[in-house]
Amino acid sequence: MKAIRIPDDLKESFGKFRSLSAKCVDLAGSIIDELDELVETGFGGAEAEKIRSLAHQVAFTEHEVDVVEHEFVRGIYARDTELTPGEFHLWMRLTHTLSQLSNTAENLADSITMVLDMK
Repeated sequence: MKAIRIPDDLKESFGKFRSLSAKCVDLAGSIIDELDELVETGFGGAEAEKIRSLAHQVAFTEHEVDVVEHEFVRGIYARDTELTPGEFHLWMRLTHTLSQLSNTAENLADSITMVLDMK
């Protein structure tokens, strides 16, 4: 199976996009890991503040993902004639999938924050 190629000048922005997306998902995973302790504390106290802080970090990281994604997609479109139609399509689908992962992580963090705010 042949790997899809990426223009050399886009490798750095894609790497940043990929790592920020993974960071966003990892932060959301940290929120999930803390849910047991949150239940034990009755959805309040220091544990609730810790989760609010993690949720804020997820939101900020997701914003960074959006900024880097925009930069990367602009680069892909600027080089659409250098890429085969298949490569272009695969890069756009991969970009969309990574973006959806970080969006889902932010939605999870927002949902947990709403639950905390209802208390």
